[in-house]
Amino acid sequence: MIRFYINFRPCRVTRTVCFSDITTTHAGLCRDGNFPNPFNPVTNIDFDIPVSAFVSLKIFDQLGREVATIVSENLQAGSYRMQWDGSKFGSGTCFTKLESGSKMITKRMMLKN
Repeated sequence: MIRFYINFRPCRVTRTVCFSDITTTHAGLCRDGNFPNPFNPVTNIDFDIPVSAFVSLKIFDQLGREVATIVSENLQAGSYRMQWDGSKFGSGTCFTKLESGSKMITKRMMLKN
């Protein structure tokens, strides 16, 4: 179990978050972590869309450059699994950005080639 402590201001309030117990949800938009993570070279990206909407799922490198677009279309409400092959890219950290309407989730993933 990993514990993460966040102090937003120099004050006595500390918030503890246990990453093994949470899934990122933003107003109904849900993006589970990719698996496997770290991956070599293919990973699966799972996400849920609560209502039909235009959805964009993109991959970015460490410098914020877009390197791939996985989804860029209208999707029906439901659960989805998309696969990404990172064999054309070097090892390192990359980010997934899931957007639907005005909601957005960004997560980190590790590529080990």
